[in-house]
Parts: sequence; structure tokens; C-alpha cells
Amino acid sequence: MVGKRVWKHVDDFVAEAQKRGYGTNEEMGALIEVRPSTFSQLRNHNYTGNVAGYAVECLRILAFWHELDRAPRDPDYQPTGAARRVRGALRKAHVQRVLAVICGPSGIGRTYAARQYCKETPQAVMVTATPGATSYDLLGDIADAIGIECRGTVHRRVRDISARLAGSARLIIVDEAGLLSESALHALRHVHDNARVGLVLLCTEAFFTRLDAAQGKGTLADQFRSRVTYKVSLGKLGREDIEMMLGGYRLAPEAASAARLGAAGNTRRLVRGMTAAQDLARGNGGRLTAEVVSAAFQQLCEVAG
Repeated sequence: MVGKRVWKHVDDFVAEAQKRGYGTNEEMGALIEVRPSTFSQLRNHNYTGNVAGYAVECLRILAFWHELDRAPRDPDYQPTGAARRVRGALRKAHVQRVLAVICGPSGIGRTYAARQYCKETPQAVMVTATPGATSYDLLGDIADAIGIECRGTVHRRVRDISARLAGSARLIIVDEAGLLSESALHALRHVHDNARVGLVLLCTEAFFTRLDAAQGKGTLADQFRSRVTYKVSLGKLGREDIEMMLGGYRLAPEAASAARLGAAGNTRRLVRGMTAAQDLARGNGGRLTAEVVSAAFQQLCEVAG
């Protein structure tokens, strides 16, 4: 006989899962690792198996969600100088239908700013290159992003994607472009030439070093450089940008100074450090003192440069 309290755990889990966007038995069942049919019986109170065991799993997920809700949050998007430069290059490439390359050190905020642009501009889509990905893989990701089904050879994928993009208001953004193979870069070049839509590559300066190193194998470097209309090189965050990002934390001058020192001009490091600081502050009455902020940044890995 299953008690009412046990069933309530299941009911509470279902209610909370629905609030968080899990609507089907398949989605909710996957959270506690049961088949959709089993979860359907659980939520309808007619399962005859180990209900108590599954109720415990439901409680574990509920406890995790409660902890997740209390976890420190990243700051809201801030239009820093670096972010404005990224946005400006994206907009120019988009409207003028040209190729732009946005370079800078890792963690400066290129990807974050580009994601924000995509949120605000539905015609813009972003894909991310991964190690070892081929031109076939990259074109498949682009096809998924623009909502078409692509099959066949690289040649057919380039043709089909170009046909869909031609005359459209799309902008294609490729993050981690430094990981692209030569064949993938050639495929992108053909899509850009054929479709005449904006194309933006996000990368570090090492991207051009690698391009130049490939010069002896062909004309890839020249072909790509000659198509770049805008090249934006980002540096470390300036003091004004850091102050803007720290504004939401309401830090005392000493704590703000500790954060600036710990960030080392890097957006990602600043965000990660302040996330850690918020967590440490729980044991300090919630106060983000200079000591807490310094301790938080000391937990992070050092950055080069």
C-alpha cells in the first residue's frame, strides 16, 4: 500500500517539472531515468512497482532544482566597449552582406555579444566549430540553424544552403573559427560568394597565423583575406568596461579594486570570479568584501598574459 505522502512527492515533482518546461512523460521520465510508459503510470497513481524508490528520485531532483535556484547568477548582458564593437561589426556584415572577422583573446566576450545579437535579431544564426569537424559537419550545422534538411555531398550541401540563403536577410556567425579545417573554410567561402549573405567568423589572432602557415599549400590565405571587409581586433577589458560590469554588484571601493585586479582584463574571468565570490559570501552574511572577492579570484586558474 503506497501512502499519500509518497504519491505527493511524485505530484510535487510533476508540478515543478511542468513549471520548468518539461511537458511530456518522456521528458519527465528521463529526469528520473524511467520509461515514458512507467512515468505515465506513476503520475496517474496506478503504478504497482517500486513507487517509493521513484519518489526518492523525484525528491532528489526537487532538491537539486531548489539548490539551482539559489545558485549565483551571471550578470545581465552589459553593452561594454568590446560588446559594442562586436555588435557594430556584426551589424555591418549583416546589412552590407560582407565577410567580417572578429579576433581577440579568449574570454573577452565575443561569443556572449554574438549570442545577444542573435537573440535580438532572429535573422542571425550562430554555429560553433568543433575540433575535428569536417566541412560536411559544418554545413550540416548551418543547414540545421537555417531550418533546411541537407543530404548528399559537400558540393550538394553548399548548393542547397546557398540557394536557401540567396536573397535572404540572414547573417551566419561561426564561433571558434580557428578550429575550422581548410576544406571547411573553402566551403564557407563558396556559400558566402554564392548566397551573398553576411558571414562573421569569431576567433583568436591565431586564426590568421594558421591561415598564413597554409600559404604553401595553396591560396587559402589570399582568398580569405581578400574577402574580409571588416577585421576587428579586441584587447583586454578597459577600466570603464569593468566598472560597467561590476555596477550590479554594488561593491565597496576596496572590493571593486580586488575584482579589477583579479579579472586581469578578461570578461570571462571577471564573471567567473564574481560568481565564486557570491558563493563564498554566503558564509560571510552575504557581504562581498574585498577579502571575499580576492579569495574567490584566487580559486580560479591563472590566465596567460
